[in-house]
Amino acid sequence: MNKISIKVQDGCSQNCSYCIVRELRGKSQSYSYEAICKDIDFFIKELDCKVFDLCGVNTLEYYHDSVGNFVDLCRKLTDKYRDINFVIDNINPFNEKEVCELIDLVEITDNISKELFISIQSVSNDLLKVMHRPYTKESLYKIFTYAKTKGIIIKTEIIVGFPGETEEMFNETYAFLNQFKTNFTAHVYSNRPGTEAEKYTDIIPEKVILSRMNKYKELQKDIECLQN
Repeated sequence: MNKISIKVQDGCSQNCSYCIVRELRGKSQSYSYEAICKDIDFFIKELDCKVFDLCGVNTLEYYHDSVGNFVDLCRKLTDKYRDINFVIDNINPFNEKEVCELIDLVEITDNISKELFISIQSVSNDLLKVMHRPYTKESLYKIFTYAKTKGIIIKTEIIVGFPGETEEMFNETYAFLNQFKTNFTAHVYSNRPGTEAEKYTDIIPEKVILSRMNKYKELQKDIECLQN
């Protein structure tokens, strides 16, 4: 079955120290409800598409006067298109309240996927501060615990070897993923010109990064075995 991506939002209003999206695409911009429906109607008519991925750089930054915030948008779309299934892509946990409201909606709505992708990058409060990620380990625990009680599956991604990542910071994130048995993708930190992190000097040795990546790979295998 074909799945079509519908961009509801672009750009980013955050300032993560390792990311250049804001410089390349500008601050967050959201498309109107009417424009989104027009795109969906086109693909239904032309391709008989039944599955749509609501995507953006950070979908939870969505806000438009025509409908409200991202949860309002999802509520209105799933009500209008009862015979269409929706997938929600690329959520950042910057707003704990709104993430939990989205989880509530996903739980009770038949035509939204019960899997959410929430990008956390790390669980260490100290490292999150350096990354300029505006949430905490404590808020992540609340979100992931809440999702589990609602039967919602969360997948995530993390950065390995970010400058200044100590063994203790690594272990915090490892323990979090192991506790929640969360499927994840681990990315080795990439130094991007023009970012604040480019100037950081406490670079992690390659052999340490490799060791941590191997531990994450083994953890992912263990998690997959439990789920099969």
